[in-house]
Amino acid sequence: MERVGTNVSTFVAHGANVKCLSFGKKTRTLIATGGDDRHVNIWQIGKPNYIHHLTGSSSSVEAVAFEGEEKTVVGGSATGSLKLWDLATGKLVRSLNGHKANIRSLDFHPYGDFIASGSLDTVLKVWDIRRKGCIQQYKGHADAINAIRFSPDGRWVISGSEDSVVKLWDLTAGKMIKELRLHTGAITSLEFHPNEFLLATGSADRTVRWWDLETFSCVSESEVEASPIRSVAFDESGSCLYSAAQDSLRVHGWEPWRSFDRKTLPWGNVREVMVSGEKLIGGSINQQQVSIWEVALPKLARTEAEAAVAGTQAPERSNAAPPPYDAGPVRPDPVAPTYSAPPAVAVEPTPVRSAVDDRPLPTMAAQASVRAPVPSGALRAVESVRESSNSAASNRGADGGDISPANRVTPVIPAQRDKPVGLNLDAFLPASAAPTEDVNDSEILESIETGHGSMIKVLQLRLRNTQIVRARWESGDYKAAVDTLIDLADQAVLVDVMNIMVAKASVWSLELSATLMPQIVGLLGSMYESYVITGVSVVQLVVRMFGQIVIDNIRSPPADGGVDITREERYDRCMAVHRGLRSIRTAIGPRVQEPGKIGSQLRSLDKTLSSYD
Repeated sequence: MERVGTNVSTFVAHGANVKCLSFGKKTRTLIATGGDDRHVNIWQIGKPNYIHHLTGSSSSVEAVAFEGEEKTVVGGSATGSLKLWDLATGKLVRSLNGHKANIRSLDFHPYGDFIASGSLDTVLKVWDIRRKGCIQQYKGHADAINAIRFSPDGRWVISGSEDSVVKLWDLTAGKMIKELRLHTGAITSLEFHPNEFLLATGSADRTVRWWDLETFSCVSESEVEASPIRSVAFDESGSCLYSAAQDSLRVHGWEPWRSFDRKTLPWGNVREVMVSGEKLIGGSINQQQVSIWEVALPKLARTEAEAAVAGTQAPERSNAAPPPYDAGPVRPDPVAPTYSAPPAVAVEPTPVRSAVDDRPLPTMAAQASVRAPVPSGALRAVESVRESSNSAASNRGADGGDISPANRVTPVIPAQRDKPVGLNLDAFLPASAAPTEDVNDSEILESIETGHGSMIKVLQLRLRNTQIVRARWESGDYKAAVDTLIDLADQAVLVDVMNIMVAKASVWSLELSATLMPQIVGLLGSMYESYVITGVSVVQLVVRMFGQIVIDNIRSPPADGGVDITREERYDRCMAVHRGLRSIRTAIGPRVQEPGKIGSQLRSLDKTLSSYD
């Protein structure tokens, strides 16, 4: 993969670990960051010092979001409270309390008077800033809510959870109208298409999916990446989608799915990307630091392959305006037919109040029936139309429907192999033995160094990350070392450290086991055989050391009458491990029928974990 992009700035953003980052979408020049130091800082891209230092939170700030006009910013804390600051004065203007655990996601309503918040307590709440309270709450997710988005017209709110489910909620009816269940890993990012009735979702299962919001069906799915998807963003024209993973950026088309390009970007723990004019901007965090990356889109040439792909057309949806995000009646358009959303699911809990507001909400604007071609600013295509069509066809069953994840086999890269992964020897070796032009030694060395530059950067980053974890580890604070390891979000380093921890059983505790459960799920879903084997070894160790303790504590919870803090903490950790083991069994379900060593080990692990259901 060719390396593109520039690290335009790296700066110390907080006095403790940075927990969250968000861009302002109006000027596209502001950044909000929150950290363990309980502060929110506002930055302007290109300037070394913050422009606002916002105080008032009593605990770590774990989610931030700008209001649409960038006049207000909201921060969600580890204690479940929301704080709103006025950016004109830099003063705290609202405190909203109601969640019982960490805030994981936030979004402002398009009108700016309402905020949606998702929490580790699995509840989605909608807040009225003017009334200073919660006006709706929705329950239904089985795990933490990682991502929230209001629809462009403000009639729906969509939530994505650690439980791998996306839920669509109708604010007017106050109920869930649909849930989307094809992902097999935690939902990490949600994004509405700017022009069409389409939703893109990114997941820890390392795929992106596109959903038609007229039929609530999945219309495309990307191929599996090497690491979880962290953020997705549509091009401003809506003609392509950018997805960010740990060390890469991919540009997608859909219906059928196709990859226009995939580039190496060593941005590490990237948290958000956005398109700003002729460039894509990404923000990543590493302990106390924030790094801003830019990719100049127009400088990447459009190839013949991309031109061919651009000439294909997606199936027509409709020549009318997309339907409004509303379950109720819609004022008829003089030309186009009207639409309505399907009936709300009656079994979902009702909101605190029946409606957000009684003023009319606008519908989305009418759009063309066929997608626009890929813009000249998009990255170059790397797959032909035939390959794209074959890729799309491989995701379809005999009846034309999507093949479920359980029926697909995850591509596996063996731990021991005799040639580099992805190397086409026919393309690598010369086509003939014809003499080549004479070149000197310096030219040869320069060519070799250029080809290995990206790999050297990756290895240097991994070395630095390993040294950071080692420094914490040698201090004897294993919990701090593991927390640092998770914050670095480097699976290669995670596997190295876990292999050492498996050999040193004495360092394990219930607390460390509970903390590492989500990371183990990621390893067991990896395409790398060595990662999966390490994940299996860790789970087997945890079950062997703490399995009976977990079962005993769950069967005998602390009594309600007294206060035994130690026992309550042990019970909470046992519950966290128990939930993690159940999540692991669910995650490995689609892979237990795989052939070879991985399938054998996962089947054995599945049998071991059956007693935790």
